[in-house]
Amino acid sequence: MMRSFQSRFLPCPFIKWVGGKAQLLDRIVPKMPWLVKGTYYEPFLGGGAVFFEMVRRGRITKAILSDTNRELINTYRVVKNRSEQLLMQLRYYDELPDGGNRKDTYYEIRDQNPENMPQVNRAARFIYLNLYGYNGLYRENKEGKFNVPFGAVRFSDGNSAILSSSRISKIRSASKALSVAELHSQDFEASTRGAGKDDLVYFDPPYDPVNKTSNFTTYSKKAFLKKSQERLQRLFLSLSKTGAKCLLSSSDTPFMRGLYESREILTLSARRGINSNVGKRGPVNEILVM
Repeated sequence: MMRSFQSRFLPCPFIKWVGGKAQLLDRIVPKMPWLVKGTYYEPFLGGGAVFFEMVRRGRITKAILSDTNRELINTYRVVKNRSEQLLMQLRYYDELPDGGNRKDTYYEIRDQNPENMPQVNRAARFIYLNLYGYNGLYRENKEGKFNVPFGAVRFSDGNSAILSSSRISKIRSASKALSVAELHSQDFEASTRGAGKDDLVYFDPPYDPVNKTSNFTTYSKKAFLKKSQERLQRLFLSLSKTGAKCLLSSSDTPFMRGLYESREILTLSARRGINSNVGKRGPVNEILVM
């Protein structure tokens, strides 16, 4: 059995991610097995808060992590296998005027084509854009190009956060935590194909919009629409029949409650900060399907 990490080594997300589960860990993790005898699967990895917490508590020894976002998975692979090279590359951004925290610099870097870059450089660019893009949002246009606007980040000490001691520690800790994981960039069905008895599958897909104006299903050029949610529900029920333990997080909408009405549903409250109207940012209900 893997021992939990000591207090000086606490793996946690090293990037911002819309809908991240850091603030809900104390509600989600207790619903998971104390020790996963088989493999932990997470097909919508995002910021990876639940995975890192399960590793920190010593509750998993093997994981298969996936996301359709190729830039995200490339970054995880680099953090896992080449973390020190990544930190060296991040120094390039750290040495830019104002640590790269300028609108013109941001758009110049955003307009670069990551396909022409080595893997480490692509990962460093991804982390830079994640830091200075609006609220950590990841969004692509129909051509598959990252198109999030500049976020005008402010730091209390006036310094760049690209190579802060906190970020360096998070990347090194994440690298060690990822040693138990396989990383894939593929559809959720393909990434869970081997799941069965004694395995744990945690789904955190793009959320069903709570209204017509809150549509954040387009993290990539292929939107995650209701047909995708229905396909995911069929997989959830199918995997449950094999003996795998499945949990799923989502927005609290009539559509999602209808899809999983045969399962136990726990209502959670989370504070979300993505709204153009600051006055409308605040606690929202989410669901955890078990």
